[in-house]
Amino acid sequence: YRQSDVDTFIGAKQDTLESGTNIKTINGESILGTGDLEVGGGVTITDYFVTIPSTSWSGTVAPYVKVVTVTGLLSSDRPEISINFTDTYTTDLIHIANFASIYRVDVTPNTLTFYSNSLPSADIPIQVTVVR
Repeated sequence: YRQSDVDTFIGAKQDTLESGTNIKTINGESILGTGDLEVGGGVTITDYFVTIPSTSWSGTVAPYVKVVTVTGLLSSDRPEISINFTDTYTTDLIHIANFASIYRVDVTPNTLTFYSNSLPSADIPIQVTVVR
């Protein structure tokens, strides 16, 4: 080899690998070494199926308020709430109209509090999805 070839090879070599400098870490922990790297912290998705009753709402004028029990719900949860479409087309249209009048939902442990512009004409089956 000529000196220029050696210099080129040396100049192109990889630097010494150093955790946190030129090798990424995971949550501040080095990934260098032997063995398995155990990764945790996955998410859990939980679906609750409950009904918002059309009866026993509080208030004589809007806003009307209804508290619904959802056992297992945490105050830190930010659930996605949707209609649980399980009936006929006509019934689903009624559920859509009733659900559309709900403008606010508060989350507390084991309960959802619904606020509505109008009293629902029928029970509303809902799916409450929580990602933790």
